This record gives sequence, structure tokens and C-alpha cells, in this order.
Amino acid sequence: FIQLNRGANSARGDDMASMKLAVASWLNKSSPPPNPPIHSHNKTGCGFYNNATAKLLCPVDFNWADPNYELNFQVTAHLWPSFLYRDGEYDWEDPTKGLFKGFFLIRMKLPIELLPKQSRTQGKHCTQSDVATFCGSWQNLNDDFEHDQFYVYIVNYFENPPTPTAKASVDALLIWWNRKVFGPCSMSTYSPQVAAHYSVANTSAKCH
Repeated sequence: FIQLNRGANSARGDDMASMKLAVASWLNKSSPPPNPPIHSHNKTGCGFYNNATAKLLCPVDFNWADPNYELNFQVTAHLWPSFLYRDGEYDWEDPTKGLFKGFFLIRMKLPIELLPKQSRTQGKHCTQSDVATFCGSWQNLNDDFEHDQFYVYIVNYFENPPTPTAKASVDALLIWWNRKVFGPCSMSTYSPQVAAHYSVANTSAKCH
């Protein structure tokens, strides 16, 4: 068991190292470029010390773009970071709009090597846990930010929607993720058709 854990931790470390290189490259190519540039092997000057990374990490509860803004709050797992949202935009009237569709979140997912090989070759679908894993690294505590709690919040969002409407939205989001990860391949695995609702069944019924 200890050896299995060591192997899993080593693989996770390799994945995170690859992701850090990729994210540094994407950010340095953005416009305007970060100042100072993001170093792929050194976290010094990153996080909330660099505007390029700070605006991605800033919780949507606060406005990093405000020139009068000062970092005077706790960053905890109880706040969604901006990078989870499409274009980093949070809609106070519709707080789930664009959630888990952030540009860099999707870019981190695009190297399919981050998924197990079986997922890529045997048609496995993308699950709630996969989405949660794409959202961050899971050491237990980083300052005031509890990664395990953050992971639980994300999985609960998918597994425990409070209303039928919320469940339909979550189901659509998982289909969206699967299309981003796998494209049209293995669609029957993650979005099976109800045969009775389609043309073959309809024409067959008319024949009887």
C-alpha cells in the first residue's frame, strides 16, 4: 500500500510539473504579457505577487481589476477562484453561469495525457472527480486554503444538485466536459441516446 501511494504521488508530481510548464508558457504568451515574466520552475513572484496569476486566483467575490483594490481578505476553499469561470466573469444573478468553463481550466485539461491511458483508449467518460482534479493540486493545506475541502465542494456540486433544474445543468456540464476531452469519440458512453425517442423507433411504430 505504501509503495502504491508513493507511485501515485510520483505520477501526480510529474503531471503537476508538466502543467506548471504549460501554464507558464500560456501566461507568458498572453497579451499583455506578465511583468515580470512567469518562471516555469520558480514560483517566486507568482501567485498574488504577479497581476497575471493574481487575477486568475482572485476569488470571484472580489474585484481584482479595481485600481483601488487591496489584498485584505483570506483566500480559502469557501471562495471560487476566477479561473474556474468562463472569461473569469462571475454573474451575481446567475452564479453557476460559466462555472467550470474557464479558459485556463480547459487548457490544463487539453493534454489528454493527464487522464489515465485506459480513459483515452477504452472510452471511459469524464467524471465529477476528473473535473475536480483538473481544478487544482491536492496537498491538504496551503496557507488558509484547504485543497481537500475545495475538492469536496467541487464533487458535491456535481453529485448533490439541489433541484431538478440544477441536476439538468450539471448533466449538461458533464457532457460539455466529455466533448472537450474526448470529442465525438465514445459519445454513447457519456451521452447515450434513448432509442425510443428517435426516427427508427418512430417509423417502426408506424409500421405496426
